[in-house]
Amino acid sequence: MAATGNAVHAGIAAADAIAAARLGAVWVGEHSQAAGHVDQAGIDGHQAAAQLRRLLPLKHRAEYDPRPVPATEASSAVTSAERLLVIATRVVAEGER
Repeated sequence: MAATGNAVHAGIAAADAIAAARLGAVWVGEHSQAAGHVDQAGIDGHQAAAQLRRLLPLKHRAEYDPRPVPATEASSAVTSAERLLVIATRVVAEGER
């Protein structure tokens, strides 16, 4: 399902924004370890890491598995991405002050 793949990529981008703003560097290694990096970015990073950990296991499946992702999982992925975007928006706005 396209929604799942888009949610995963939106979540990764949001986590990158948080890491860049708070840590000065985005994660460049394996995606499976990205949550550990953003987790170092304070309370916002910890909250973001929890959402990213929900999304990353869906990445390969959403992109390469021909079977559709069930609607409940897709909806959950979109919710996690939305939560990450809220955190990223707040963190980036704080950095602009």
